[in-house]
Amino acid sequence: MPALFEDETPVRLFGVPQLFKLQAGKRLPSKGFILIAALLLSSSESLTRQAAAALLWEDADRRKAHANLRQLVARIRQATPSGCCLVSATTDTLEAGETARASDLAAFLIASLSDDPSEVIAGLALFRGDLLEGVSEEGPELTYWLHAERSRLRDRFFQAAESALFDITRFGKAQDSSIATIANRMLALDPEREESYRAIMEAYGRCGNGTRAKRIYQSLKTTLSQAEKTEPSVDTARSARRIAAEYEDMPSDLPGPLSASRSARRHCPRVAFLRPEILVQERVDPILLALVEDTANSLSRFRSFAVLSTHSSFARKLPSAGQANAALDPEYVVRSLVVPGSRVITFTLLHHRSGEILWSAEYELDLEKLSEIFLVLSKQVALSLSEQIERHLLEAPTGRGDGNAYNQYLQGLQLLKDCELPLLRRARTEFRKAANRDSNFADARARTAQTLQLEWLMLGGNDPYLLLRARAEAEAAIHADPGASTGHWMSAVISLYQRDFPTMARKFAEAESLSPNSPDLLIQYADALSHIGETEAAWRRFQRAIWLNPDAPDKYWWAGAGIAFHRGDYVEAVNLCRKMERIDPAIRVFTASLALMGDDSGARMAANRLRDLYPGMTAAEIVKVSPDQDSDFTKLFLEGLQRAGIN
Repeated sequence: MPALFEDETPVRLFGVPQLFKLQAGKRLPSKGFILIAALLLSSSESLTRQAAAALLWEDADRRKAHANLRQLVARIRQATPSGCCLVSATTDTLEAGETARASDLAAFLIASLSDDPSEVIAGLALFRGDLLEGVSEEGPELTYWLHAERSRLRDRFFQAAESALFDITRFGKAQDSSIATIANRMLALDPEREESYRAIMEAYGRCGNGTRAKRIYQSLKTTLSQAEKTEPSVDTARSARRIAAEYEDMPSDLPGPLSASRSARRHCPRVAFLRPEILVQERVDPILLALVEDTANSLSRFRSFAVLSTHSSFARKLPSAGQANAALDPEYVVRSLVVPGSRVITFTLLHHRSGEILWSAEYELDLEKLSEIFLVLSKQVALSLSEQIERHLLEAPTGRGDGNAYNQYLQGLQLLKDCELPLLRRARTEFRKAANRDSNFADARARTAQTLQLEWLMLGGNDPYLLLRARAEAEAAIHADPGASTGHWMSAVISLYQRDFPTMARKFAEAESLSPNSPDLLIQYADALSHIGETEAAWRRFQRAIWLNPDAPDKYWWAGAGIAFHRGDYVEAVNLCRKMERIDPAIRVFTASLALMGDDSGARMAANRLRDLYPGMTAAEIVKVSPDQDSDFTKLFLEGLQRAGIN
């Protein structure tokens, strides 16, 4: 690729044309610059002698025009020192030489098509003005060509600039200086172009900088006023109002950096919460299920024991006391029993191997007392299991003090089980209601962040504002309860997709230290580690998550398949995908793995399904969402999709 820096550009064709390497006493005529530009702008970087002569001397007869062209080529050669080649000539054609291909025009043409925003930005910096500024030649053909190419290159510049603005801000995180670099180039080239202001304003808005976005809008209004033009267009005004509304809607109670760290024990007894039972054949109230699930999940913060995921323990029937089970082999079991019509729930803690009852208690199922049941139950189970439990974590604010808020939170958890967009949004509504009722309800804020991040992912990763709001909600959760893992956990997930890898690693480490035995946290931590190249650490956490949740839901196998893919074990990646009830969420890694393991027919069939799910998307667009720190993984992913037939 040609050099992209000004001091390495031997020929300047943007702005006033200039050749930096000239023989003493020589100059390059304007038609020489025009010829070089025309060669570079042709599709093959070459022109026939006939076409070049007709462009430059349209009024001359054919013989005279060819003679003038030969003389011009000779003057170009005489003007440049040995080793420089601006134009390479054969009997019938002229081609752009090596020196011409190192010009600012050539570099811009290549950079403007790059997928790397940094290369695009470097290319934009070379656009110092219109093509061959100040050059004007007689003849309608040449005049038309100059105007047409200048207009085409301007359009290409602004298209590349707007694309770069979106690319660097698509994850809701970018340096203001990077946005400003592009903005300055756009406004310097055309200070009255309204589309530029709108693109810059929206870029700042995607990164949550409402103040800068508002300033850009005011600058546009001032510019239009000074130019005696009307107010900004309806579209621009609408964008300004939307960004202002989004910015004002952001949580304002954001903290500074908060941290907690301790090491986790790897070997500890397991506890299984069984599905609630009813004495007669009646349907178990979903809120009751959610209460038991949330109690179990809250105990994952303790280090002296591990709680099996209720996804597995609710689904399986444990063997009789004294009998072992290869997958679910808990030392302790928590049973819950509801007597119909009594509004009473009984919890019993048993030592599974011996069948000994260690503790039992009854609680009235009253809406206002749900939070009390949660606090007492989690404390009693913890104290019965270990005398070394960190009791101060139990006393930390949980935000479950309001029974109605807690009820809404449990409703949200029920809706969050299935990642369908309508249910996701309904869950967010419930979590927001809970947080509005109780401002210290950290888990409600963290789960709100989770729904925003999942919606962003399900919509193809093209709405940075969703990630931005998710990050703010996660930080608000940390502020409400720094001792709860969920806020740190969600902050880590969001940082991963924003490509903020240092923050991701720090937040996941904090979350793991707070809840070392949460399988849901472990599986997401494992997935994140695979994206930064720590594949073995990722695989160990994946295996531990499966140990804690052996009847895992699809998202576990999906994450495991991604980790196996990063380890280069494509057979294992395919096997893990096939454990899923619905393979669609993992269809991308499934397709690429089949192709890379050599199963061409299987890969083509999977590719057909992939096209159905992502209509019109190219392989390059599909892999962009994957937050890999090492570009080699992204290239491998892209190669697999292309082998499968995704263009």
